[in-house]
Amino acid sequence: MKDYQINKQTEFKQYQYDMLYPSGIENHFWHKTRHKIIEHIIYKFKLDTTKLLDVGCGKGIVLNYLLAQQMNIFGVELAPVTPLAGLEKNIITGKAAQELLDKESYQTLLLLDVIEHLENPTEFINTLLTHFKNVDTIIITVPARQELWSSHDDFNQHFRRYDFEMLTDLAQKTKLHIPYQRYFFNLLYIPIKLLKKRQSDHKAPKGLSKVFHSLVSLYCYLEFCLTPKHLYGSSIISIFKKANNVTA
Repeated sequence: MKDYQINKQTEFKQYQYDMLYPSGIENHFWHKTRHKIIEHIIYKFKLDTTKLLDVGCGKGIVLNYLLAQQMNIFGVELAPVTPLAGLEKNIITGKAAQELLDKESYQTLLLLDVIEHLENPTEFINTLLTHFKNVDTIIITVPARQELWSSHDDFNQHFRRYDFEMLTDLAQKTKLHIPYQRYFFNLLYIPIKLLKKRQSDHKAPKGLSKVFHSLVSLYCYLEFCLTPKHLYGSSIISIFKKANNVTA
């Protein structure tokens, strides 16, 4: 097992949310692609009929997209951020997930680029499983490959970037199994490896640039669908399931 990259500060600040998620950021190719991939996995594993909770949902960028796909999804965010307009009834902020009153109503949890911010993700997932007794599936996305560590990870206060071995180890420690995992954003692997210092504030596409981002997003999604799962990319999506569930 490789040594983890450690970053001692974990509390996310409002200015970081504002820099990372400006208005219109959902049109950026990175977000458009990730939204489509998450939707793809939800349908692949027939989770669209379950009640989903997006843990660490931030302002609700992903949640807003999945709501538009008619999914039964809610979100919880520990930081006291302001949800996107119209999501006030679907997102609870300023609370930990285990403080929710309706925990038994959820069957699926989403941890989307969350656990890399945690020094002890094993304890975090075990706590969730203890409180959410009816949950049997967790969808996890993480930044991938320690060799891609850059100033962007420092800005985002990541503890580590993951690989398949690290996620498998995490699943074993939480007594879960992984029926599916793969890299995505293969296109970004080499550029990120070459650019150790990169801009952390994301610019929302405007005008004709939206067309460009849509085309790049289409390419990245097709890449996800067609390339081998072990081909390195800048992110990983993984399914954690309780051991008594059959692999999809």
